[in-house]
Amino acid sequence: MFISSSGGFRRAGVRDCYGLRFVVKGRGRLLTAGREYPLETGDLFAIWPETPFDYSDDPQAPWDLYCYSVHGPGMREYISSLGLSPENPVLPCPESEDVLARFKTVWDYAAAGERKDPWTATALLFSLTASFRTAQAAPYPAHTSEGLVGEAMTLGGSFLETGIGVLDLADMLHVSHDNLNLAFRRHLGITPSEWLQQARLRRAKQLLTETDEKILTISAECGFKYEKYFYRFFKKHTGLTPGAWRRKA
Repeated sequence: MFISSSGGFRRAGVRDCYGLRFVVKGRGRLLTAGREYPLETGDLFAIWPETPFDYSDDPQAPWDLYCYSVHGPGMREYISSLGLSPENPVLPCPESEDVLARFKTVWDYAAAGERKDPWTATALLFSLTASFRTAQAAPYPAHTSEGLVGEAMTLGGSFLETGIGVLDLADMLHVSHDNLNLAFRRHLGITPSEWLQQARLRRAKQLLTETDEKILTISAECGFKYEKYFYRFFKKHTGLTPGAWRRKA
């Protein structure tokens, strides 16, 4: 949703999903979790599930506001990757044409009537994250090498069904591909790409064993856009097709 207020705009309540709001212009305030936060042009703020909120613009400086609701697995991790948390729900962003353009791109995609492709939507969100972090001119909070691997594994597992790749993880964590690769080799003895393959294989085996879901559905839940690639991947790593592995298990 894009809101262009003439003054006196207000929203309050409790939601069952995450919300992202970006103040394009104007100013206002956010009240959540018992605290009040001033909002200025360029601020990004988050609405958390099951948490009361109340936000409004200043009648003397009405705002334009991009509003997104985000659903699905991994959304808490995605919001956190932006640097937002229940204790820190507002982040300033210096004026940036690139950030504004990417917010508009996400909005245009969300507003389009056709069915949404989850891979495209995920790529747009990752691109927005990278742009926002760059515009802040602040590095992602410093990681220990072990902590970086832990965060990457959490994000990778949460976003597995989106087809997330190593470059996506590096962008979300605001580190280079080489540094992420080095951290994984140091602590796990494998590359991030190999870890993602193992994670997809573990999920596939679990779903084949514990559910009656169709193989096409399992393929999508493991992050494969096309079923034929899932078959090739699974047979390469197990020597069996998914159907044969399920019957044997």
